[in-house]
Amino acid sequence: MYNEKKIWQNVRLWKFFITFFLICVLIFNWNEILIFSNYKIIWHKFISLFEQPQKPSYTAPTSNENKLKIPKINVSAPIIFGSSQQLKKGVLLYSGTLPGQKGKTIILGHSAPVGWPDINYDNVFSNINQLEKGDEIFIFYNKKKYIYEVFAQKIFLPKNEEQALSIEDKNQSILILLTCWPPGKDYQRLGVLTKLIK
Repeated sequence: MYNEKKIWQNVRLWKFFITFFLICVLIFNWNEILIFSNYKIIWHKFISLFEQPQKPSYTAPTSNENKLKIPKINVSAPIIFGSSQQLKKGVLLYSGTLPGQKGKTIILGHSAPVGWPDINYDNVFSNINQLEKGDEIFIFYNKKKYIYEVFAQKIFLPKNEEQALSIEDKNQSILILLTCWPPGKDYQRLGVLTKLIK
């Protein structure tokens, strides 16, 4: 009887230690767990802010002709038209001004935390924070090559997007690369502002 009682006390003690250990693992690794569980949900919530029907004022060429290249950070991605679901196939050209036209052109892309699998363009904009003033970005659109030069970076809260991305000179051709920041989180946005030079 005494031996059986002691065994059950040990079992309860082990259950307590195992439960305590699992809770500690969850607490100390919560950020990593949260990133992998919420990354896709956060991105779709962010991208839905920009979704509008594409204006039928032009015929969208095939995505094979259209490409974004950023040599400094080794990015080469097709430019896609449509909704946020298309982001698995490249970077998304937000409806509005087209590359090479006067005004503001916005291209959206995913940014993923370090260690995220390199699939479906999930981390295409993870390193755009490394772009500096003077770095070049190449847009191949409608069988033409456009060269943009970085002139600024802005980190801002989602509620301040309109103000942060406003441009003073409407006669200039501005390209903005936009992503969630920090990678895998939905706290802020990072916009890299570039101007057409060629």
